[in-house]
Amino acid sequence: MRWSTSLPGPSACSRRFRLLGAASRRARCRPTVTRCFRGGALLQWGTGNAGPGGPSITFPVAFPVACLSVTAGTANGASYGGYISVDNNLVTRTGFVAYASGGAVTSNFFAIGY
Repeated sequence: MRWSTSLPGPSACSRRFRLLGAASRRARCRPTVTRCFRGGALLQWGTGNAGPGGPSITFPVAFPVACLSVTAGTANGASYGGYISVDNNLVTRTGFVAYASGGAVTSNFFAIGY
């Protein structure tokens, strides 16, 4: 079976998303990173603040077209007694809104887009 996608080609990745050679290997260890893949898919991850009021978390670099999915969780480990949720209606190419049920907390996120 051949993989096909409707994502834009590699030329859609702007230079600010490209991490090549040794720079790419070093970037994997950074807490906030953007990666560009063939076909135009972009991955970003990092941390932000979530809370009961649903504060906005901004991506390190805006996605050129759209963010397709965001997953978020607590950075506080098992000591946090609540949960983190992402409002799918408030995900944009520049960021998202994360709610925390147990009070303000640092949240890790992983996002994919193009």
